[in-house]
Amino acid sequence: MIIKEINVYGFGKWTNESFTLDPHFQLVYGENEAGKSTLMSFIQAVFFGFPKKSDHHKSYEPLHHTTYGGSVVISTKEDGDIMIERVRKGRKKGDVTVKYSSGKTGGEDDLLEILDGYTEQVYRGIFSFDLMGLQGLEKMNAEEINSFLYDTSISGGPSLLSGEKEADEKMQSLFKPRGKVTPVNVTLKDLQKIEKEVNEWRSKLGGYEEISGKVELAEKELKETAGIKEKLDSKQAELDRLKKLLPLYADYKIILAQRKGNGEMTFPESGVNRLERSLKEKKELELQLTELHEKKSKLDEQRKNCQENQSSYNVKEVEGKVRQMNKQEGRYSEQLRNKQTLSEKIPPLIKQKKRIETDWGIEEERIFLHRDTTRQSEEELIRLNRLFTEADQELERIEKEKIRLDEDRNRLEYELTESNKNLLNDQDKREIEGNLKTVQHYEAFKPQLSMLQHRLEVLRGQGSPKQQDNHNLSMLLSVIGGLLLLSGIWTIWTGSLFPGILTCLLGIVSIVIGVTRSKNKAEGTLEMELDQVQKEVSGWIEVENKVNNWPVSDWKIKLTLHEQAQHQKNQIERELRNLNRVCNGLTNEKENYQQRSNEALDELHRWAVTSGFDPGYTGEQYEEMFADTVKWKSLMIEEESVENELMSVTKQINSFIEEVSSTARPVGIIQRDEPGAMLYELDQWVRNQTKITAVLSDLDKEYSSLAARSEAILRRIKKEDEEITKLYEEAGVSTEESFRKKEAEWKMERQKQEEERTILAQMKAISHADRLESDWKRCDEISITIDEEIEQVLEEKKLNEERARQLVEDITTYRHLLKELEDGQSYEDCLQHYEMTRQKLLSLSKEWARYALAKDIIDKTKQIYEEKRQPAVLKGAESYFRQLTGGRYTKLFAPLGEAKFIVEREDGVRFSPGDLSQGTCELLYLSLRFSLAEQYQQTERFPIIIDEAFVNFDALRRKRVMEAVKKISTKHQVLYFTCHDHMIQESGSMNKILLGQTVSQR
Repeated sequence: MIIKEINVYGFGKWTNESFTLDPHFQLVYGENEAGKSTLMSFIQAVFFGFPKKSDHHKSYEPLHHTTYGGSVVISTKEDGDIMIERVRKGRKKGDVTVKYSSGKTGGEDDLLEILDGYTEQVYRGIFSFDLMGLQGLEKMNAEEINSFLYDTSISGGPSLLSGEKEADEKMQSLFKPRGKVTPVNVTLKDLQKIEKEVNEWRSKLGGYEEISGKVELAEKELKETAGIKEKLDSKQAELDRLKKLLPLYADYKIILAQRKGNGEMTFPESGVNRLERSLKEKKELELQLTELHEKKSKLDEQRKNCQENQSSYNVKEVEGKVRQMNKQEGRYSEQLRNKQTLSEKIPPLIKQKKRIETDWGIEEERIFLHRDTTRQSEEELIRLNRLFTEADQELERIEKEKIRLDEDRNRLEYELTESNKNLLNDQDKREIEGNLKTVQHYEAFKPQLSMLQHRLEVLRGQGSPKQQDNHNLSMLLSVIGGLLLLSGIWTIWTGSLFPGILTCLLGIVSIVIGVTRSKNKAEGTLEMELDQVQKEVSGWIEVENKVNNWPVSDWKIKLTLHEQAQHQKNQIERELRNLNRVCNGLTNEKENYQQRSNEALDELHRWAVTSGFDPGYTGEQYEEMFADTVKWKSLMIEEESVENELMSVTKQINSFIEEVSSTARPVGIIQRDEPGAMLYELDQWVRNQTKITAVLSDLDKEYSSLAARSEAILRRIKKEDEEITKLYEEAGVSTEESFRKKEAEWKMERQKQEEERTILAQMKAISHADRLESDWKRCDEISITIDEEIEQVLEEKKLNEERARQLVEDITTYRHLLKELEDGQSYEDCLQHYEMTRQKLLSLSKEWARYALAKDIIDKTKQIYEEKRQPAVLKGAESYFRQLTGGRYTKLFAPLGEAKFIVEREDGVRFSPGDLSQGTCELLYLSLRFSLAEQYQQTERFPIIIDEAFVNFDALRRKRVMEAVKKISTKHQVLYFTCHDHMIQESGSMNKILLGQTVSQR
């Protein structure tokens, strides 16, 4: 059987991937987490079913796909190409579809027929193995290694012998012929002991039954005494209740007799209190009504006096005029002040105008009036002055910057002179650098110098060194040369060019010497080698003496100071060049700003002529002249405005005086020059008339209020009369005296009703309401003999308690006797314990028999295998073992019935597997696995799947193992999974699948 193609629909990390496999040997490479284990598990799942979630194996359900499963295409001898597809639909292990090249399809049964006995256990034990089997060998002792390898030759792993060992251990843990603590031995001993106790019990059984009968009778009588006690307790409780009820019942009957014949008496609730309150309220209201009548008489007199002083003029109209004039009075005063202020403003304005005219020497006002003082003209003046000022400021800044740059140039020239003093001349610099490179080369070669000296001593001490030593020295020189060559390359790469080249040359020389010595080895030129080594050592010793006498530290300091001075010199020269470049730029900038200044001054003079100003002034003077002109014009406008306002204020003052006079004359106020005095008298007249009107209004309101209050009091008096009449009617009387007498009788009746309810509540607390009437009847019957009945019940209770105590003592005595007979355990418990122990022994015996049968079956299986199958497996394993060990071990055999291996070396010495090295044991394990796979004969040969089983072998062993794999791949398809790069290189032209690299190169 050959797996030709793998198609993964969805399995773990793989989704919609296909792989084409080589029919003989297929190498599958991938780094960790690339999906190798997932792919191996997929192959197993397609053939044998998906693992359950409860299994310890991972289920690999797809991460990004809805379809769980895939297919493989296999090639068989009988049916050709067959596609086996398994997907998860309904069944947990997956639904299988088998498609033949002829077009026929099938299911799980067809797959079982194709596999022809290949089960999942056979697949894992024989055709699939990994590094775990090899790694487990290093943890085993010699005996365990031998058993493991022997079991591997039978079933591919430790299943058969471990099963036999487990069965034997289980048998020994259950039963030993002379055992004391094993379960079967312990249970058998317990059963014998319990059987003896059962026999003793049977002899005691007669007396036991008689005492048991007495206990039963006594317990029955004890229950009867308990019932009697319950009845007596109930009767005593009833008599105690009746005794408490008797005096209350007697009082209750007396109250009922007293109330008999009295009808239901009615009387208003809190009648007397309500009557007294109504009478009191009525009296107070009558007093208030009298006071109100007196107040109304006084108000009539006051109203008459006010009406006599009231004026006939319209007060509201006069009041409105006065209020308006009062508001205008403040304005009148303000206008008087404004008139004075305006009169005082005009002379200063005229004075300021004259001062401006005098300052600029101008006598005619027309000159100021004809000057252009618009906003546009002002902005043009400001712009021209700003241009001139900015240009002048920039020229000043440039002059200051040139002074600073000259100072910086002098400083840098001085620093450049000082830096030149610290520089080395070229000859001294080259000499120091050469010596330091020699020191560096010596320090790099110093570790190899002692090895050369040792070799020189060896050559001197031996007359004719062996050929092997010559070869070792050649190899040593070659290795040293290689190390020096690598060190030199690294030094060049890090930036130290000369030391790196020197080290590389030394490495090449050492390699050449080593190769030359290797060639001269065959010719036996010992003297030439001795001379070369001696010259090389002498040369390096001479270098060492020079280095020890040189002032290396001083040279390094001088070289460092030189480099610092050179760096400083270069920087100063760069700064000087930059400084000269800046100075040239400043010169050009100065010329540019000088031109701008001249142009701004010319434009300023043209503006003066155009705007009506005299030419020949500076920008600042023009700005000041412009501001004074604007101020002069504003003063002139302000003067004209003040004069107009003064005329308006004077007119308003005269109008107000006339209005006040015309209002004061009709009401009889004397005419005056000052309007304020007339306004005051008008205001007093209005206030007096307003007060009289307000007093009359208040008197009218108060009179109306008194009338309303009188009517309200009359209504309340009537209401109280109605309340008193209603109380008399409810009580059934007509006078206050009879009403109060009726209240006393009603209170007496209420008291008797309350006593009746209290006694009835006390009786209900003693006796439940359901049986209260029956208890009253009992009280009528036994009121005289109740104490005697209580005493009789107590006597009966005492006798019953004494009988119960006697019965308890008898039962205790009988049970004590039974306990002595039972000896702490009943006969039934003993029989039950005996039966349980017997069943336990029977169960343990069956379990021991199962393990014994399993061990016997394994023994017979081993015998059949050793006789029929093992020889062929050992013969094949012997061939593979001889190949893998390079012929060092030639034979492998297993003595019949001894369950162990013997290996024989080429010199005839024999070993058990436990005496072999770890690596040789691993080769023996692989030999057995390869041979077992070859000998497993079915119609189709199943592919072998190997996972990282060879990575711990050295290169030689891996080469031999790969040759063995190529050999077995001629009969079985081999799939090898690895994550190691060297396996790709060593596999040569074998077909490869590189996982994680676009899953290609198949």
